[in-house]
Amino acid sequence: MHEAMSALMEAFFGKDTIVSTMNILFTDYVDSVSDVLTTIPSMLLQHALHACFTDLGFSPIEKNPTIVILYSKMTYAQLQVIQQVCRLMRKMESYHGCTQMGGGLYVYQRCPREDFYVSPTLILYACNVILSRRSSKKRVLSAVHKTELMNIITQRLICNNLINQQQIMEARRLLVEGGVCGGE
Repeated sequence: MHEAMSALMEAFFGKDTIVSTMNILFTDYVDSVSDVLTTIPSMLLQHALHACFTDLGFSPIEKNPTIVILYSKMTYAQLQVIQQVCRLMRKMESYHGCTQMGGGLYVYQRCPREDFYVSPTLILYACNVILSRRSSKKRVLSAVHKTELMNIITQRLICNNLINQQQIMEARRLLVEGGVCGGE
């Protein structure tokens, strides 16, 4: 099951996919989560990710099944990984299912499992990329406001002891490598 969970993590929270995943989460929960730009990253950093699924999508945070990445917003590759994980859970008979309050199905892995966490570096990287893209497309945020906003998000994550200086420097390196910001 370790390999399947690693594939699931890479499919949604790897370097090549985390920007898309975080963008979906920010967009889908902007109206229902207060301070979505801090709350979503904080939840992903505080809680281990698990193989949990609803009839609507992948719910990566078992302790908060209301956060769901909809199947309709997934790539074909992500859907294939989910299908592989579900087949393995079924083969190993290592799942439980229940109904959610208000209706809907919730299936989760029941056997002892290793905890997987999203890289704090990749979360900071994704937040920076998303803020950069949004401001350039809509021209809503000036470069100064974008920097100030990212500094506020970073400070909140630091204050909650969710990231450290090394992770911030690594995220900055990824941003420079990706051409999102200069190396100054």
